[in-house]
Order: sequence, then C-alpha cells, then structure tokens
Amino acid sequence: MKQNKNYTEDDLQNLLQNMPEVEDRQTPDELYNNISSRLNSAEPVKTPFYKQPWLVTTVSAAAVLLFIITTMSWLFDGTYDTAENSGESSSDEANLEGFQEESKSSTSEGGDNSADGNSDGSNQDQADTYESKADEGTHQNGDQNNKEANINSIAPSEEEESSDSSSDGAPSNESNHNESSEANITSKEEGEKQKKEIGGHRKLEESYVFANRPHDKFATVAVMGADSNVMIPITIIAPPNWGSVNEVYNSIARSVKADEWGIQEYAFKDVTFNLKKDENLVVANFPKSYSLPEGETKEQNFINALKEMFRPHGIQTIQLQREGNTGLNFSNIGVQKEIQIEELSGRAYMFYQNGENRPGFLAPISIKEKTIANALKLMKKGVPAKYVKPVIPQSVTFKSITAQGDTLQVTLTNDSNFGDKPLAMIEALLMTAKSYGYTEVKFNNAPKQKYGYGAYNLNEAIQVPDLLNPKPFNFPPGTAP
Repeated sequence: MKQNKNYTEDDLQNLLQNMPEVEDRQTPDELYNNISSRLNSAEPVKTPFYKQPWLVTTVSAAAVLLFIITTMSWLFDGTYDTAENSGESSSDEANLEGFQEESKSSTSEGGDNSADGNSDGSNQDQADTYESKADEGTHQNGDQNNKEANINSIAPSEEEESSDSSSDGAPSNESNHNESSEANITSKEEGEKQKKEIGGHRKLEESYVFANRPHDKFATVAVMGADSNVMIPITIIAPPNWGSVNEVYNSIARSVKADEWGIQEYAFKDVTFNLKKDENLVVANFPKSYSLPEGETKEQNFINALKEMFRPHGIQTIQLQREGNTGLNFSNIGVQKEIQIEELSGRAYMFYQNGENRPGFLAPISIKEKTIANALKLMKKGVPAKYVKPVIPQSVTFKSITAQGDTLQVTLTNDSNFGDKPLAMIEALLMTAKSYGYTEVKFNNAPKQKYGYGAYNLNEAIQVPDLLNPKPFNFPPGTAP
C-alpha cells in the first residue's frame, strides 16, 4: 500500500479496520519454546573485521613503532658521522697541542730569548747590529758572488750555536731525527684550496704575507709599534670592484685598529694622497692644521713610513705639500719638498705582538752588516725592542745555507723544530730572502708537522711573497659593493 500524505485520521482508521485478520493458534508456551529453540540453534553473527575493537590500537602502535625505527636510524647515522668527524678533529687538536707543548719545552730548555729579556747580556751584542729607527735601506747590487760569500759565513757559527745548545741541555727529539728526512706537507690539492684564504691553514696561526695579484686593490700603511721604534707595514686589501687605489688610500684610516692590534695610531689620517702610477709619483697634501713630528728620530720615522707605504706600488717620488703649497718645514731636517724612495736590501724580519690576545705582525729590522748570515742570526737572537721577539726559535739549527741562482737553499739539522709559530718563521725567512734579491726559498730536511704548513709545500721551492701583514678593508658608510 502506497503512503498518501493526504489521508485524514478517519481514513487511516477505516483502512486499519479493513485489514485481514491474523490468527495465531499457538499457546504462549508453544510460542516461547519455538523462539527459544531458534535462538539456541542459530549461529552467532560475526562482527566485521574492520569493527574489531583491537584493530585501531594495533594499527596505531605499528605506526608509532615504524616512526621510531625510521627516526632512530636517521639519528644514529647523523650521530655516527658527527662523532667520526669530532673524533678526527679532537685527534688533530690533541696532536697539535702535543706539537706545541714539545716545541715550548724545547724552546724553554734551549734558552729562547724574549723581546724584553737581557738575562745573558746579549742586548749589548744585539745593539751592535740593530738600529732602533726604521732603515732607509741601500741599493741592491745583485752580485751573486757577494750572495754566496754572505751565505757561507753562517754555517760554522750555527754549528757552534748547536753545540752550545746541546751542552746547555737542549733536548734532541729522536722521532724527529728518524722522520725529518721527509718534509711534512699538505697535498697540492689542499694547498691550492688554502691559497684562496689569507688566513692560511685553519690549524695554524694566520698568514703574515700576501701574494699581490693584478686585480687586487690594496694600500699599505706603516705604523709604529707601541712604545717602540719598530715600524710595521700593514697591507689593507680592498675588493677589486671597489673604488680606485687613491680612494682606498684616502679611506684607509677606518681600517687601522690601533687599540685592537696593539700599535700606535695611523699618522696620516687627514692627509690626501694622489697616486700617479704612470709617473711613479704620489702627491701627499697635508692640511694646515697637521702637526709635524719633532725630534730627529721621529722625523726620520715619519719619512720612512711614507716610503714604506708607497714602495709596494713602485712609486719612486713623494711630493710633499701643505694646503697645495710645495714643501713641509721640519724642525730638525728643515724644508722637505719631496722624498725619493730607494729600493731596499738587507733586512731581517722579527715577530711583533703586543699581548697574547692581539694579532702578531712581521716587522722589518735594519741591520748594519747587511749579509743574510747576520740577518738570520739576528732573527734567532732577537733585538732589544719592546714586544719584538725572535721569529726563529732556538730549536732551529741551520746545517747549511747556499745559493743556487735566485733560489736560497736552506738545509736544517735533523733535530730542528719550527716551534709553535711555524708560519711566522717560514714567511719571515721568505721576506728576508726577498730583501737580499732571492725569488725562491727551498727548505731541505724540514721537520714534519701534523697539519703541514698551510699553503706551503716544503718539498718544493717557495716563491717569495709581495706584501706584509694583510688585513681587510673597512668600507666607509654606504660604500660597500
């Protein structure tokens, strides 16, 4: 019967009354028994699998377990790699610390002089070969015979020093004796990678030299050491795409951090420089308010600082002006209209550092007897200047030093040790060799070192560098590229 929503209540009652009669002749007991028997014989209805109460719990637990396994596997892989790298780093650092401790022990037992010390009266000897003010230098004659004559004189005195050190109880490192026939170096691939960084090898001290490249923009400043007459050339390197060389020189004062580096203030902050490279000339224009130094030594240091600043650019003449007018009137040396820059020869290089927390610098020192033998002796002996230390440790002994064309051959004894600042020694020796006209230095029988010697391959001749003490350029506000 179809449902009709229009039925009234009376219509529904009539329809119900017309339904056929249904008669059940079962007694209540029979009806109960029939229902009971059907219930007992019927099979129970099974609950569908997906409605089982344990299913959700099991699936959730499995998902969590799978997530934990995957995550822990990733973590263990990362932890292993990190631990492995950390182990290598820790091992490297431990080896370096052992190297430094061994070097310090050797140096202390060998009687290494400090910059301030004069315990054995050696200052008087040093004063005979050391000039306190920066040297104007002399022209290099380039005579190969003179080079060889100067070199050959060093071997006997070094042997005597070696015997004296042995009698004083300087230790002999047996392992170095057995292994020193091979120079410990970085591979060429590692060396090329390290050459891209001014800092040299990350496990060593920072490099103190820089190779000039054609596209580099740099300016050299010459600043006096704190409480001393030692002059320190510092090379400020600007990006190739920033300004001109003149702009770098005239903005350089911001890059000199006197307090941080432990040196005196830059003396030419308000001076305007105009380089004319095609004329090998620079014009230095001093403002009217500029105060010139007084005293013969300070005046000479002032002039030598200007020479040091522009010698790397091949400048030969510095014209001096005040407010555009030619000449500067010094109290001692009188009126100076220009300064001639001569080529330097015969310098020794020392290590300057004003405090352990400040950077170190290589500083050129003038010597009276201009032979490379005397230069190397002085670099090992030291000079009586504050914050200036010998750059060659007492643990280094030269077996022989010879010239082979433009290459300086440096042969070391088996027990030599470069100390805790090997780059300073290597690079100071390179710069010293350069001042005597050599273009390369070859180290023979160099001691091994865990990390090598930065970008230097001591199995090969090393080109002498161009610039000293590189530091980054500090851009004037709003001018960074």
